Amino acid sequence: MQYYTENYYNYVHTLSPDIITSLKKMIETSKTPQGHTLSLEQIQSSMQAVLLWEKIHIHHEDQTGFIVNDCKKKEKQSEKKSSYIKLVKS
Repeated sequence: MQYYTENYYNYVHTLSPDIITSLKKMIETSKTPQGHTLSLEQIQSSMQAVLLWEKIHIHHEDQTGFIVNDCKKKEKQSEKKSSYIKLVKS
C-alpha cells in the first residue's frame, strides 16, 4: 500500500480531469506533448498521480486496473467466446 504526504494528496486532489487525461497520454506514449521522451521515474510519478487521482475522484469500478471478480460473468463471457469457435478436422 502506498502512503502519500498530505501536501501531495492535496496537490493531486486539485488536478483537473484534463491534466489527468494528458498524463495518461504521456504514460501511454512515454513522451511529452512536445515530443520529449519521459524517463522511467517521470512515467512512474505520473502513474502514481493518475492512480491516486482516480482513487479520490472515480468510482472504484471505473479506475485504471480494476478487475471484475465475478465468476458468473466470466462463465457467461466464456460461453459467448466458445460459441464463436469452430473446430475443423483436417
